[in-house]
Amino acid sequence: MREMLSTRKQVVETKTARLSYALGIVNGLERDVKEGKRREEERRREELRRAQNASKKDKPYHQDGDSDNDGCDEEGIAHCQTTKKTDEICNSVITNEEANSNAIASDVLKSEKIKVRSSRKLKTIALNRNAYDKGVIDSKEIDLNQQAIK
Repeated sequence: MREMLSTRKQVVETKTARLSYALGIVNGLERDVKEGKRREEERRREELRRAQNASKKDKPYHQDGDSDNDGCDEEGIAHCQTTKKTDEICNSVITNEEANSNAIASDVLKSEKIKVRSSRKLKTIALNRNAYDKGVIDSKEIDLNQQAIK
């Protein structure tokens, strides 16, 4: 009987360690992505600030690799404004389609007499801190820009 209890305890501890390690990897990757987004946003703001300073001095600002063509010609400002209007129209169409699909889904559920209930609540796992920390450390070794797993 004791062997069975100790085996069950080992299984639970192993499962907890694996889940904690996976959570550590996920959270580590999420931190890396957020940090990358923050750096990219900071870089973009710095470039915008430089461009604004250059425009105040009446000098064109060009970074290496930038082109003068930003999708709008000099007289085509009206074209840019119309693309903004079409974007707004597209967004409203998408919103209407989502609302219609939700209405259709609820109608189908009612017609088929299907009742949707919330799922049962999962038990919280006890976090294995050592495995979690190892997952966070190991997540730093993962290359987020990798095209495929080899």
